[in-house]
Amino acid sequence: MSISQLLNDSIQVTRETVMNVHTAPYDVVETFGDYEIRDYAVQNLVDTLDADDSDSFNVLFNFISGANDQKEQIPMTAPVYSQYVDEKRWMAFVMPADMDSVPQPTDSDVHVDKLEAGRFATIRYSGCTNDEKEADKERLLREWIDMQPNMNLLQDNEEAIFASFNSPFVPCFMRRNEVMLRIAASHWQ
Repeated sequence: MSISQLLNDSIQVTRETVMNVHTAPYDVVETFGDYEIRDYAVQNLVDTLDADDSDSFNVLFNFISGANDQKEQIPMTAPVYSQYVDEKRWMAFVMPADMDSVPQPTDSDVHVDKLEAGRFATIRYSGCTNDEKEADKERLLREWIDMQPNMNLLQDNEEAIFASFNSPFVPCFMRRNEVMLRIAASHWQ
Protein backbone atom coordinates (compact mmCIF):
# COMPACT_ATOMS: atom_id res chain seq x y z
CA MET A 1 0.00 0.00 0.00
CA SER A 2 1.42 3.39 -0.97
CA ILE A 3 1.79 6.26 1.47
CA SER A 4 -0.70 8.23 -0.62
CA GLN A 5 -3.30 5.44 -0.36
CA LEU A 6 -2.67 5.10 3.38
CA LEU A 7 -3.13 8.85 3.82
CA ASN A 8 -6.34 8.83 1.76
CA ASP A 9 -7.70 5.90 3.80
CA SER A 10 -6.84 7.72 7.04
CA ILE A 11 -8.60 10.87 5.88
CA GLN A 12 -11.70 8.82 4.98
CA VAL A 13 -11.81 7.12 8.39
CA THR A 14 -11.29 10.47 10.14
CA ARG A 15 -14.06 12.07 8.08
CA GLU A 16 -16.48 9.20 8.78
CA THR A 17 -15.80 9.11 12.52
CA VAL A 18 -16.14 12.25 14.64
CA MET A 19 -15.26 11.36 18.24
CA ASN A 20 -16.43 7.74 17.68
CA VAL A 21 -19.68 8.83 16.04
CA HIS A 22 -20.15 7.69 12.46
CA THR A 23 -21.02 10.39 9.95
CA ALA A 24 -23.30 10.26 6.96
CA PRO A 25 -21.16 9.06 4.03
CA TYR A 26 -20.53 11.35 1.09
CA ASP A 27 -18.14 11.69 -1.82
CA VAL A 28 -16.17 14.91 -2.25
CA VAL A 29 -16.38 16.09 -5.86
CA GLU A 30 -14.18 19.15 -5.36
CA THR A 31 -12.79 21.25 -2.49
CA PHE A 32 -12.28 25.01 -2.48
CA GLY A 33 -10.92 25.92 0.98
CA ASP A 34 -13.87 25.84 3.41
CA TYR A 35 -16.26 25.08 0.54
CA GLU A 36 -16.91 21.63 -0.91
CA ILE A 37 -19.06 20.09 -3.60
CA ARG A 38 -20.32 16.69 -2.37
CA ASP A 39 -22.49 13.85 -3.54
CA TYR A 40 -24.69 12.22 -0.92
CA ALA A 41 -26.58 8.95 -1.25
CA VAL A 42 -30.12 8.66 0.12
CA GLN A 43 -30.05 9.01 3.90
CA ASN A 44 -32.61 7.51 6.26
CA LEU A 45 -33.66 10.04 8.91
CA VAL A 46 -35.87 10.40 11.91
CA ASP A 47 -37.12 13.93 12.30
CA THR A 48 -39.35 16.25 14.25
CA LEU A 49 -40.64 19.81 13.98
CA ASP A 50 -40.69 22.04 17.06
CA ALA A 51 -40.13 25.62 18.12
CA ASP A 52 -37.51 24.52 20.68
CA ASP A 53 -34.20 22.91 19.63
CA SER A 54 -33.61 21.21 22.98
CA ASP A 55 -37.06 19.59 22.94
CA SER A 56 -36.46 18.36 19.39
CA PHE A 57 -33.08 16.92 20.27
CA ASN A 58 -34.47 15.15 23.35
CA VAL A 59 -37.40 13.65 21.42
CA LEU A 60 -35.04 12.31 18.74
CA PHE A 61 -32.53 11.10 21.32
CA ASN A 62 -35.34 9.18 23.04
CA PHE A 63 -36.09 7.50 19.70
CA ILE A 64 -32.53 6.22 19.26
CA SER A 65 -32.47 5.24 22.96
CA GLY A 66 -35.31 2.77 22.41
CA ALA A 67 -38.54 4.79 22.10
CA ASN A 68 -39.45 2.91 18.93
CA ASP A 69 -41.61 -0.10 18.11
CA GLN A 70 -38.60 -2.45 18.22
CA LYS A 71 -37.25 -0.97 21.48
CA GLU A 72 -33.99 -0.86 19.53
CA GLN A 73 -31.08 1.27 20.67
CA ILE A 74 -29.55 2.94 17.63
CA PRO A 75 -26.03 4.39 17.61
CA MET A 76 -25.75 8.17 17.48
CA THR A 77 -24.55 9.45 14.12
CA ALA A 78 -23.50 12.82 12.78
CA PRO A 79 -24.47 15.26 11.62
CA VAL A 80 -27.68 16.40 13.25
CA TYR A 81 -29.53 18.29 10.53
CA SER A 82 -31.79 21.27 11.09
CA GLN A 83 -33.72 23.68 8.93
CA TYR A 84 -36.35 26.39 9.39
CA VAL A 85 -39.86 25.44 8.31
CA ASP A 86 -42.67 27.97 8.80
CA GLU A 87 -41.05 29.66 11.83
CA LYS A 88 -40.33 26.28 13.43
CA ARG A 89 -37.12 24.31 13.54
CA TRP A 90 -37.01 20.94 11.77
CA MET A 91 -34.39 18.64 13.26
CA ALA A 92 -33.27 15.23 12.02
CA PHE A 93 -30.95 12.46 13.13
CA VAL A 94 -29.28 10.46 10.36
CA MET A 95 -29.70 6.73 10.79
CA PRO A 96 -26.61 4.53 10.42
CA ALA A 97 -25.82 3.84 6.76
CA ASP A 98 -25.80 0.07 7.35
CA MET A 99 -29.29 0.04 8.92
CA ASP A 100 -31.60 -1.95 6.63
CA SER A 101 -34.89 -0.71 8.06
CA VAL A 102 -35.73 2.03 10.51
CA PRO A 103 -38.04 1.10 13.42
CA GLN A 104 -41.26 3.04 13.75
CA PRO A 105 -41.37 5.78 16.39
CA THR A 106 -43.62 5.43 19.43
CA ASP A 107 -43.83 9.25 19.76
CA SER A 108 -46.25 10.81 17.27
CA ASP A 109 -43.96 13.87 16.97
CA VAL A 110 -41.17 11.74 15.46
CA HIS A 111 -41.29 10.67 11.81
CA VAL A 112 -39.22 8.31 9.66
CA ASP A 113 -38.11 10.19 6.57
CA LYS A 114 -35.42 10.33 3.86
CA LEU A 115 -33.03 12.95 2.59
CA GLU A 116 -32.97 12.25 -1.13
CA ALA A 117 -29.65 11.66 -2.86
CA GLY A 118 -28.09 14.69 -4.45
CA ARG A 119 -25.22 17.07 -4.93
CA PHE A 120 -24.64 19.75 -2.30
CA ALA A 121 -22.44 22.80 -1.96
CA THR A 122 -21.24 23.13 1.63
CA ILE A 123 -19.35 25.55 3.82
CA ARG A 124 -17.63 24.35 6.99
CA TYR A 125 -17.04 26.43 10.10
CA SER A 126 -16.01 25.80 13.68
CA GLY A 127 -17.23 27.05 17.03
CA CYS A 128 -20.56 27.12 18.78
CA THR A 129 -23.32 27.82 16.31
CA ASN A 130 -26.37 30.03 16.59
CA ASP A 131 -28.97 31.62 14.30
CA GLU A 132 -26.71 34.58 13.50
CA LYS A 133 -23.71 32.42 12.53
CA GLU A 134 -25.91 30.10 10.49
CA ALA A 135 -27.43 33.06 8.61
CA ASP A 136 -23.98 34.54 7.97
CA LYS A 137 -22.55 31.24 6.68
CA GLU A 138 -25.64 30.62 4.55
CA ARG A 139 -25.20 34.09 3.02
CA LEU A 140 -21.50 33.37 2.29
CA LEU A 141 -22.36 30.00 0.72
CA ARG A 142 -25.06 31.54 -1.50
CA GLU A 143 -22.66 34.31 -2.59
CA TRP A 144 -19.97 31.73 -3.35
CA ILE A 145 -22.41 29.64 -5.43
CA ASP A 146 -23.45 32.78 -7.35
CA MET A 147 -19.78 33.46 -8.22
CA GLN A 148 -19.17 29.96 -9.62
CA PRO A 149 -19.55 29.62 -13.38
CA ASN A 150 -22.40 27.29 -14.30
CA MET A 151 -23.26 26.41 -10.69
CA ASN A 152 -26.89 26.79 -9.75
CA LEU A 153 -29.10 25.90 -6.85
CA LEU A 154 -31.39 22.99 -7.70
CA GLN A 155 -34.34 25.31 -7.03
CA ASP A 156 -34.34 29.11 -6.74
CA ASN A 157 -35.95 28.92 -3.31
CA GLU A 158 -33.63 26.14 -2.05
CA GLU A 159 -33.62 26.05 1.76
CA ALA A 160 -30.32 25.64 3.59
CA ILE A 161 -29.70 22.62 5.77
CA PHE A 162 -27.61 23.23 8.88
CA ALA A 163 -25.41 20.37 10.03
CA SER A 164 -23.88 20.00 13.50
CA PHE A 165 -21.35 17.24 14.01
CA ASN A 166 -20.48 17.32 17.71
CA SER A 167 -21.96 16.75 21.11
CA PRO A 168 -22.74 19.86 23.15
CA PHE A 169 -20.04 18.63 25.55
CA VAL A 170 -17.31 19.24 22.95
CA PRO A 171 -15.54 22.58 23.53
CA CYS A 172 -16.74 25.20 21.05
CA PHE A 173 -13.35 25.71 19.40
CA MET A 174 -13.33 22.00 18.47
CA ARG A 175 -16.83 21.83 16.97
CA ARG A 176 -17.57 21.23 13.30
CA ASN A 177 -20.62 22.83 11.70
CA GLU A 178 -21.73 23.17 8.11
CA VAL A 179 -24.34 24.78 5.90
CA MET A 180 -25.51 22.75 2.91
CA LEU A 181 -27.41 23.81 -0.22
CA ARG A 182 -28.58 21.37 -2.89
CA ILE A 183 -27.22 22.27 -6.32
CA ALA A 184 -27.84 21.09 -9.86
CA ALA A 185 -25.31 18.39 -10.71
CA SER A 186 -24.93 19.08 -14.44
CA HIS A 187 -21.73 21.17 -14.44
CA TRP A 188 -19.88 19.24 -11.75
CA GLN A 189 -19.75 15.78 -13.37
